[in-house]
Amino acid sequence: MFEIDKTIIETYKFSHVRYDFTVYDKNWEKARYHSPYQGFECFFCSHKFEYGDDLALAIGILPTLNKVICNSHKEACLERPERGFKVLAMARVRVPK
Repeated sequence: MFEIDKTIIETYKFSHVRYDFTVYDKNWEKARYHSPYQGFECFFCSHKFEYGDDLALAIGILPTLNKVICNSHKEACLERPERGFKVLAMARVRVPK
């Protein structure tokens, strides 16, 4: 038996970021609860939002949809807006004997 570890890099492109979009609170949670993309964590760093956190909205270029990010990532967004965000996903493949 052997294992293969594989890293997949996906690039998401955004036209711009709207800073100070909203504040994470119970109303945000209630409005987004049944949505496929709930926006309960930062799309950029996966930080789980807490009540009172300032949120920014990254405006996606199709086929990427709009995503919610921490307001503190504006410097990272402004540094290389043409390159988009890079999100890592790990996949492990196991092959039986």
